[in-house]
Amino acid sequence: GTHCPFALIFVKDLRLHRPPRVVMPQGPNEIMLASPTPEGWNQPARGGGGGTDDEGGVDFRRYIAAVQRHKWMILALGVLGLGAGVGASRIIKPSFDVQATIQIEGSSTSAVNQNSPIRNTPMLESRGWLELLRSFTVLDEVVRRRHLFVETPAPEDREVFGSFELASEFTPGDYRLRADPAGGRMRLTNESGAIVDEAALGDSIGKPVGFLWRPAPVMPGRDVHFTVRVPRDAAVRLSQKLNLQLPPEGAVIRIELRGTDPSEIAGTVNTIAERFVEVATLMKRENLTTRTTVLREQLASSRLDLVAAENALESFKVTT
Repeated sequence: GTHCPFALIFVKDLRLHRPPRVVMPQGPNEIMLASPTPEGWNQPARGGGGGTDDEGGVDFRRYIAAVQRHKWMILALGVLGLGAGVGASRIIKPSFDVQATIQIEGSSTSAVNQNSPIRNTPMLESRGWLELLRSFTVLDEVVRRRHLFVETPAPEDREVFGSFELASEFTPGDYRLRADPAGGRMRLTNESGAIVDEAALGDSIGKPVGFLWRPAPVMPGRDVHFTVRVPRDAAVRLSQKLNLQLPPEGAVIRIELRGTDPSEIAGTVNTIAERFVEVATLMKRENLTTRTTVLREQLASSRLDLVAAENALESFKVTT
């Protein structure tokens, strides 16, 4: 019946949420809102929460677009991280661990040995070997051989102290050796800047403060800063840095030392092991000498007892 001048068609698409396509009116009083094409009903929404394309794969275009939008921020963060890494590598020094193992004689004894009048007791108990390693008999000599009483902030300067020794009386403290830029002379100053001694290149220097030292050739204008400590203090510091491990029933001691100069700490650990073997060998030789003396005395006493027993037996035979 009644003709409506306007015909409206409402189409809802919950999946697409696309604006409807407007179709030009065919009559002067008619407006039509056309729905999406039939193909659109089966097409998934684009850009809705996931970086997937129509085939279900990863849509790399979205990631590329995000990188392009924030490229300057990404570049700035990369440069900042690179600079922080380079700065940290120059400030923070790497740390190295050096280990060495020493085999010692066991402390177990057999049942025959326990019942024997002459017992082959061990020279030291297991923990006694650790005390020997930390003793000043070992560490004082290590400090002297490795010149650990001299400390320098630059590892490359240690070659200058190859012949450095201390007199019976010396003055510890901070010093600086400077080669004359013009060449030919070198000057030794203390921490206050006062001149302690002067000498020609290649000559001895430092006798006024108790240094028996002929430095290796130094480049003109080069400054060598160093600190001289009391050898016993250096031995105490070395003992504190040492990490010694020995299992309860083990026969192998592990020596571990940590530092920033791998060649220096390796040489120190090797010297500790060498000195320990020297002292242990000396102790064992003295122990064997003592045992030999005791055995000779026991043998002489046993011989006298045997002679006395034989005489008593003869006397008994005569009287009976």
